[in-house]
Amino acid sequence: MKQKLAVICAFIHEAHVLLFDEPLIGIDPKGARELKDMILEAKTSGCSVLVSTHMLDTAERLCDRILIIDEGCTVAEGTLQELHERVHMSADATLEDMFLKLTEKDDESENTSLS
Repeated sequence: MKQKLAVICAFIHEAHVLLFDEPLIGIDPKGARELKDMILEAKTSGCSVLVSTHMLDTAERLCDRILIIDEGCTVAEGTLQELHERVHMSADATLEDMFLKLTEKDDESENTSLS
């Protein structure tokens, strides 16, 4: 409920710029859908919206431009199409696919697994 309240407060003042850090964390699916719709509506009405998230499928649907950061350094930025062109992946590659390719390490020992 605190997360929902914090997000709603961002919209009350009808700001021209909105900044969200992991806005969907802790929000139920219905609330998450409503928030995504509100973000898209704000964007459509001319509001500048910046969303910081690890939820790449959400970023893919909400954002016009993507900035990929790995270990504090900018790895890539641009539209989804520009990222596709940069990583030479097919148009059906997801943002997750591109993120993994752009942030893969040369040394396999640096990669960690969940097994």
